[in-house]
Amino acid sequence: FIPYYFIALSLAGSFIPLFPDGRPLRRWTPLLGVPYSLWTLAVRFDIVQVDYVFLNLTDLAFVLALFVLLRENYVKRFTPRLRQQTKWLLFGLFTLIVGRSLLFLIIPLTDALGYTVVGDVLANPIEIANRLLLFLMPLTFAFATLRYRLYDIDLVINRSLVYGAVTLGILVIFGVGFVGTYT
Repeated sequence: FIPYYFIALSLAGSFIPLFPDGRPLRRWTPLLGVPYSLWTLAVRFDIVQVDYVFLNLTDLAFVLALFVLLRENYVKRFTPRLRQQTKWLLFGLFTLIVGRSLLFLIIPLTDALGYTVVGDVLANPIEIANRLLLFLMPLTFAFATLRYRLYDIDLVINRSLVYGAVTLGILVIFGVGFVGTYT
């Protein structure tokens, strides 16, 4: 069982350094997701035993590194048009960083103050909010990609529709021939 957020953050580590024009700022930046992916696999399959808080801190550190890298591109390299395209992804990453930081401070603070019942009551709403925040990152990536037609998305959508229609047509012809033969 590999959690969805592992896949989302690993893909983010591969795609965000290439956003929005497909060219990395430096050659090594697309490999940013590899160490994180290996670390998370080792933790998820119990090769390495770590505390839940430490695991969340490593996730936050990884997303923060992505944010810093994208922000560096935004300030130093991007034209006004690329900045317009990138602002949605920066918004999603910033919201994810701030939201998860606040969420994962609530339970340790309530435990430290002696309010363990409050922490227990808030555990499920915090987990739901965490999942919604993690959903925000791919949502902003998809919005920016579709809104500004990045990565030749029109070509990808067009070919997907054409290949789907051709496949459906072949299946209908085969089905009609099959039914006609055995009737």
